[in-house]
Amino acid sequence: MIVAAKYMRSIASAEPMSSVWGTEYEPGNAVVTDEDWEAYTRANTLSIYHPVGTCAMLPRKDGGVVDPKLRVYGVSRLRVVDASIIPIIPGAHIQTAVYGVAEMAADIIVAAWK
Repeated sequence: MIVAAKYMRSIASAEPMSSVWGTEYEPGNAVVTDEDWEAYTRANTLSIYHPVGTCAMLPRKDGGVVDPKLRVYGVSRLRVVDASIIPIIPGAHIQTAVYGVAEMAADIIVAAWK
């Protein structure tokens, strides 16, 4: 994140952007050193409020909690069907991914009961 912010600053401070852009508003000229950037980032970065991955669908050896059939490792008759099985945050709002998880789960559960 800091590398990206520094890169954006370098773009904004180079021509032709610098003549159009004006004065940097955030984080401002006081943020210069790596320590400044880290402090600024820690103080001003927020969660995206779409947590995922707390019960990740991964192999157990990799820290996974559920298998590809959504069954919790080591627990019988328990499946997890929500955003927590998505191991990494998608590059978009998670709602579409959650719909996909729900559709997949419905198919898996129906097939298991046939």
